[in-house]
Amino acid sequence: MHQIPNIFLGQNTKELKRPKKNITPLVAHFDASATSPFSDTDPIDRWSQEGNALAQPTAANQPLFRTGIQNSLPGILLDGVDDYLDFEKGHQFLQKTPEFTPMTVLVVGRPTLTGNADQTMLSLGSVNGTNPYSPFLITLITDRLRFILRNDTGGANGLAINSVVTAGQTHIMAARYPDNTTNGSKMYVDNTEVLAGTITTTGTMTTNHLRLGAAGNFGGAFSFFKGYIFEFYVYIRLLTTTELSDLTITLATKWGITLP
Repeated sequence: MHQIPNIFLGQNTKELKRPKKNITPLVAHFDASATSPFSDTDPIDRWSQEGNALAQPTAANQPLFRTGIQNSLPGILLDGVDDYLDFEKGHQFLQKTPEFTPMTVLVVGRPTLTGNADQTMLSLGSVNGTNPYSPFLITLITDRLRFILRNDTGGANGLAINSVVTAGQTHIMAARYPDNTTNGSKMYVDNTEVLAGTITTTGTMTTNHLRLGAAGNFGGAFSFFKGYIFEFYVYIRLLTTTELSDLTITLATKWGITLP
């Protein structure tokens, strides 16, 4: 097994220019192009960057590192069956009821989208295993993109829209959530707003566990994603439309994605 090391801007002269990190508070960012020691098809047991780490100690559940996938850059391949990575330390950014925690989530990914099963790209679920719910997740059912908030008892509310992603095509997918009482939750695909609405939840969501490629609590996983994930960002702030657009444009250039 290999451990992916920290690689920061400026340490590798061949590294592409990355999006600015001065948009705060950025609480989680992982980038597959920052991984140089892995060879093609190597399983990933630990992915460490910028002081954070995603890990999967079980060999059967480890995603693969694949080279030259998108714009000659590598990606993380998840099989849609049982692959996923968990935030190693347990995430601490969600320490109050998330109904009142503004957030912006962005994922660069290429879904395979076979069948109608739920496929979760990024989720925040239970770190203690007391409930199976994911307080937030970006998920797909065939070509249906969803951004969902749930409470500890499973009550859910979110945004969902059909026919905005294409199987086998890399997209930049983002969601902005202001809070429980403010209108203006929005989803974006490739720098285009595809849906706006109000997300309301009831009760509390006290879990704080970040997961890549599946939903569920720390002790169990489901809703596995099939495809590639190249990069993701989680902010506990509502990025402005200009900030989100600038980030999306930079990522599109980096990953070779043609924006409409």
